[in-house]
Amino acid sequence: MLKLFIVIFRETLEIAVLLGIIAAATKGIKNRFLYINSGVLIGAVGALLIALFANRIFELFDGYGQELLQSFILFIAASMIIWTLYWMRKRTNIVATSEISAVSLVLVTAVSIFREGIEIFLFSYGVISSESDPIFSLVLSGFLGIILATLIGILMYKGILNISGKYLFKVTSVMLSLIAAGMIAQAANLFLSSQVIEIYQEPLWNSAALISQASFVGKMLHFFTGYVDNPTALELASYIITLLVIIILYRRKAHSRRLV
Repeated sequence: MLKLFIVIFRETLEIAVLLGIIAAATKGIKNRFLYINSGVLIGAVGALLIALFANRIFELFDGYGQELLQSFILFIAASMIIWTLYWMRKRTNIVATSEISAVSLVLVTAVSIFREGIEIFLFSYGVISSESDPIFSLVLSGFLGIILATLIGILMYKGILNISGKYLFKVTSVMLSLIAAGMIAQAANLFLSSQVIEIYQEPLWNSAALISQASFVGKMLHFFTGYVDNPTALELASYIITLLVIIILYRRKAHSRRLV
């Protein structure tokens, strides 16, 4: 029961926090919660469908189907976050109100929910299959995990909104940029695991004794900043390159606005 609670809470917390950041960052979009909720629904349905056919999918590509699927989802999610940041930068009024911004908001939400939803379904199935607790207790623990994670996400959303409007865009942009960079680095790690890429595989350092990535703090740092306790050169390079791309796009948009 406790194991399922921890799994559901941890994965739902990542979703709640990410949605809170996105909602706060895009408060200039009219009907943004309609777009976000639409993305949640699309992502949840997609994750459920993938979970139903998980065994067949994971057997593809010589047994590396899971790694390749996860790396593809991470890359798409990070790309959509970067795209959203680019359009958010388009206007000084925090975010563009064009249809492209609305579509981007739906997609980035859907892909994020899709990614975390798959993990929730698969991890929950694994825990339930190995537990002997009554089904009611397992359902209750999962429900409590969702409620607690959601409340934390709401509190974080409210806290971000209290940031001065002058700094709100900058703060949320930094947070989303670090999350996107972490996703790209994780995708690179999965490419290494699936042997699609076989270069720069050696770990550069190991900080597990200081903060283990398997701990709750380590997992939260991994989600927020892309922290890895034993990163490879490819992961580090992917992380840095992603941040550089975001900075270049940010400066390019700012420069083009000054020219206008």
